[in-house]
Amino acid sequence: MDEIMKVLSGGVDEKENDFNVRNSLLMEYKMIDADLNLLFKGKVAASCNDIILTEFFFSGLISQITNTELLALLSVFCTNEKGGSAKDCIKQYSESFTKALDFVYDETEKLIELEKAKGIAAEGEDTVEKRLNLKFYEMVYDWAD
Repeated sequence: MDEIMKVLSGGVDEKENDFNVRNSLLMEYKMIDADLNLLFKGKVAASCNDIILTEFFFSGLISQITNTELLALLSVFCTNEKGGSAKDCIKQYSESFTKALDFVYDETEKLIELEKAKGIAAEGEDTVEKRLNLKFYEMVYDWAD
């Protein structure tokens, strides 16, 4: 009877558990409150990359980098072709850009660890290199410059 009820419920318990775990992750980032009300930061973020971008925008680091550096930094999120671990490129960038890139990298690591701890890590997306494309930001910087 329990098996029949489980089939009839369509895995609602599993989906509800996933929903609750994802909400706890959003609470950690202060994007929703304990009553599941959407907070200001939560209005900005909708996906994993959006969470990292939101953290970056709220960190205040955006005001410390140039437009060229911002385009280069945003390029790590934009392409579908993920890959490359060229975080340390040959070129020397400003201290502010390096700090911003390190922030994005570290926040992505933190998010992956939180997702793993909560059991919602996307399969195949469990490394920073799978989430961010660190392969092209140097090229985008040169192009924008």
